[in-house]
Amino acid sequence: MKMKSNYSLGLPAATGSILARLGRMIALGTLALSVPAAEPTSQPNYGKVQHQALIIGLPTTDSENQKVGIVQDLALDVENGRVVEVIVASGGFLGLGQRTVAVPPGALTLDPGGRIYHLNVDKEKFKAAPAFAMSKWAEHCQSQRVAEAYRYFGQVPYFAADGQESKSGNTATEPLGFVQRCTKLLDLPVQNLQNERLGTVDAFQFDMARGYVVHVIVLAPRLSLARNIIPARALRFNAAHNALCLDVSTQAFQNEPRFRYLNGEPGDYKQEKYSNTGVAANEGVNTRQNVQEGTVSTYTPLAQGASFRDVDKTYRIYAAIRADASLSQNAQHIEVGTLNGRTTLRGHVNTEEGKRVLGEIAANAGRPENVSNLIEVRPLPLADK
Repeated sequence: MKMKSNYSLGLPAATGSILARLGRMIALGTLALSVPAAEPTSQPNYGKVQHQALIIGLPTTDSENQKVGIVQDLALDVENGRVVEVIVASGGFLGLGQRTVAVPPGALTLDPGGRIYHLNVDKEKFKAAPAFAMSKWAEHCQSQRVAEAYRYFGQVPYFAADGQESKSGNTATEPLGFVQRCTKLLDLPVQNLQNERLGTVDAFQFDMARGYVVHVIVLAPRLSLARNIIPARALRFNAAHNALCLDVSTQAFQNEPRFRYLNGEPGDYKQEKYSNTGVAANEGVNTRQNVQEGTVSTYTPLAQGASFRDVDKTYRIYAAIRADASLSQNAQHIEVGTLNGRTTLRGHVNTEEGKRVLGEIAANAGRPENVSNLIEVRPLPLADK
């Protein structure tokens, strides 16, 4: 299937390395700033990506390999693209007498076979952990309670909480967003800002090792059975928290990259690339740069460091982009990654001015020489103009 992408948060142009792609862009004169040799742009942000069906229900063992329970659910902060906690249930029979504990994702390690999660504490420490009452979900998802659970399992909260300090000695600035159960988010309506129905949440994909929500898979309405891939951070809850909103038209949404299961298995899937065949002819530069065909089965986002400095810098750039009303929808949806203080911008915009403004925003968040502006300029087809 061939598509025109209106949403460029990280689907790669080819299955080859990013460095090879950079070489082609430099040859075409589309690279605004040189890439420092020390910046490992070929390193992906995400590790092993898992479907929620391959996580919920997994047995969980303690540090001595003794079973302590199973993964019952996941607490998600979709707007910030985070897996906040893993809900582990232990004991009981048919749900009676069962005890649930909320564990930070960083305290769990998936075994090589992908069949068991190993906890970083022994059974006694797990038994003594504060219980998580599912019936008091909203109360137990307050930032202070979540931060206490992180510290109990030896993890540093990634979000702002009273009295919290990051490993770098700075106070984290990212607040904890609205937290909801993964299983309750499934089938949640997805709509645009005009309240037009785009579909429903069909599935999630996670990088559990880093606690990230990588993709939200949206099932189109009616009988089309088409599934679209949406980066989690592009979605926002409505005021009632009973729908997720995306700033895109219904027509543009239909042209988003698609997701397809293979052999009916949640762990076996394919992401279908796009073909931007509507690029206006300007001596062939944009056409050669943007026409892409075929399919890929891997996702290679930009590298993103986990340090306070890197996360904070990326957060501030995203916030400044969202606050600039002059930027187009494509510009609002570019990808930003910061690693070791060096920021890379990737995606596409309609004008050179849009690319310049985005580069300036990133430069203002740090040093201009630490910004690699890899944004592609894709002029609108004459018919759209």
